[in-house]
Parts: sequence; structure tokens; C-alpha cells
Amino acid sequence: MLRLRMPAGRVTKERMAFTCKMLKEHNISRMHFTTCQTIQLHDLQPESVCRIMEEAIDAGIIVIGGGGDYPRNVMCPPLSGVEENEYFDVMPCAEAAGDYLLRLIPEKKMPRKLKVGFSNSPMNLTHVTYRDLGFAATKEGTFDVYSAGDLALIRGLALKLQMELSRK
Repeated sequence: MLRLRMPAGRVTKERMAFTCKMLKEHNISRMHFTTCQTIQLHDLQPESVCRIMEEAIDAGIIVIGGGGDYPRNVMCPPLSGVEENEYFDVMPCAEAAGDYLLRLIPEKKMPRKLKVGFSNSPMNLTHVTYRDLGFAATKEGTFDVYSAGDLALIRGLALKLQMELSRK
């Protein structure tokens, strides 16, 4: 299995074209869109893995840190920036957080995987209150920050942290 990271869940037409090309070239019969907004390619032949990884990197698709005790893909609502009733576009924040976490991979070994998400509206489509770290946009232009999952005092129960982060 190989996981293709889609920063902040953005599957551009170029990334989708690359994925389709790999499916055809390597006779991949099974793929999966994950809950962390990545694309998994399954049942790969060993010789295909390295080739797909190299081509993915050349296409600007990240393949490192796709499993084990590393940060997962930072989630973001797919319509951030154009969604009706959103507080503000959280895509730039999610992309910046994803870039930051990816830079940590070569340096740090996490005790567990870290799942981070951003929400742009009260609909909370990315379920940030169930992530290890969740950033929920507010109408004031800030974020309410939640901790759940493995970082919470009670596993799976989100706690709102007593702080606010400005997007400025």
C-alpha cells in the first residue's frame, strides 16, 4: 500500500490525472480515499512502489510520513473559501500546518500518529472536535482549539483548550 498525501485534502485535476495514470500503468485494481483526505493505492507489486513514489515526488505529491507514528494529512473542508456560511477560508492555515508538520518528520519520532484538522463553519464537516488537534474557525476570525483522540484526557472526548489563535 502507498498513501498519496493531498495537502489539506485538495485533489487537483493534476493530482487526479497522476493517480489515474498510475492506476493504469501499474494495473492497480484497488484504491481508497481515506478519512484523512489522502489516496491509498493497494495491492501494489514491490517493484511498483519505488517507481510510483519517485513519479509522485516529481508530480509534487508527497508520499513520506504516510503511515506509522507520523503526522497524518491535515484535514480541511473541501469547499473552504467558497462554502456558504463559512466564517473564513481556513485552507491557507491548513496548508501551512501541514507543511510545518511534514518538516518535523525527519527530525521527530512521535509517540503516536497525530491527526490535525481545520473547520471553517459551524457545520464542522471535518469533525475537528474528534481530532488530536482541531482548529474550529469562529465568527471573530480566530480559532477555538480542541484536543481529542490520543492527546485528550479521556480518549475520544474533545476538550476545548483555553486559548485562541488568530489567523493573522
